[in-house]
Amino acid sequence: MNIYEKLAEITAELSVVAKNLTVGEGRSSYKAVGEAEVLAAVKPLEKKHGIYSYPVSRDIAESQIMTSTNYKGQEVQKQFVRIRTIYRFVNVEK
Repeated sequence: MNIYEKLAEITAELSVVAKNLTVGEGRSSYKAVGEAEVLAAVKPLEKKHGIYSYPVSRDIAESQIMTSTNYKGQEVQKQFVRIRTIYRFVNVEK
């Protein structure tokens, strides 16, 4: 089986990954999925189907420090970083 057929099978078996990560705060917050949750869902399926993936490169796509006031009236700073990761997929049979 070629790598594309294997990836299609993994995609068909992959269940929805829950959005357990909250990004931002207040009215501008939203739910997201972290890399660890994605890897926990995907890695067992990759092993089952003979695929190995690994990060080839990572770079910072966005970085900012946000300042807000908490419920006690204190100024709070939080750093948000969005990282772009490129993965390579390998068919371990070939």
